[in-house]
Parts: sequence; structure tokens; C-alpha cells
Amino acid sequence: TRIEIFLSFIISSIIIGIFLGIVNYLILSLFINLEIIEIKYFLYYLTIAIIFFSSLGCLIGFLSYTWDTQSAVSNFFVTPLNFLSGTFFSIQVLPESLKFLFLYNPYYYVVNFFRSCFYYEYEFKIYENFIILIFVFLSLFITGIIFFKGYRVIE
Repeated sequence: TRIEIFLSFIISSIIIGIFLGIVNYLILSLFINLEIIEIKYFLYYLTIAIIFFSSLGCLIGFLSYTWDTQSAVSNFFVTPLNFLSGTFFSIQVLPESLKFLFLYNPYYYVVNFFRSCFYYEYEFKIYENFIILIFVFLSLFITGIIFFKGYRVIE
């Protein structure tokens, strides 16, 4: 059925993403001293990011007619989402007037908490994680509904 195909996309993305994350960790640990303090949170945030981006990729793939549409969504939505997530810099260096762009981006919290897994003073924040889970499962649910309804999907 369509739901089985959709779930196989998501599960295969999770398996591949976790495998690549572990391989990257092992290769980088040869060059620098990496230490994962909280392995369960490391895998949790890695899985959350994988689920979000795989469901987003499935959604874009289902709804787009051509590769131009896919690249437009990638250029104007996914890339700014990544750049406004604090991946490449800390938001502490930004002026207060620009911090709202980051604070309303759920992916910022995923990146921030994922980075915090490598620190000794990591603190699991339930409210922010609950908001992240709602956002990720909402994107997963919407993509599943679109796939189930069959809009631009393989018959």
C-alpha cells in the first residue's frame, strides 16, 4: 500500500542517516578528539532531524512536477532553514533584532540541542523538545496524509 511505501522511505532514511552519522563520527574521531557525553540524546536528535528532512523530501518529491520545482523549494526553503538554524555560528553574536529569526525556527533547537549533547552540562528541556516533536510529527503526518490520498503519487 501507499502507507507501507511511505514508511519504508522514512525507515530507510533513518537507518541510512544513523549509519552515516556513526561513520562520520568514527572518521572525525581519527583527526580530532570527539567525545559523546549523552549518546541517547545524540541518537534522539539525529533521528529527529532525519525524520524531519526525509518527510520534507518526500513531500517535495510528491508535490513537485519537475526538478525545477524541487530545486526552487530547496533553494528558497531548505537552504535558508539550514542557514537560520545556527549551524555555522552561535546566535549570541547576533543583534537582538535578528534573534527572532532563529528563535522561531524549530530546526534551530534541534541543532542547538544536538550540539549540546557533546557538553558535560547538558540539560534536557522538556518544553522545547515537546514543541520539536509536535513540529516533526506534524510534518510526518501531513506528508503521510498526502501520500495516502494519492496526490501525484505512484498508483
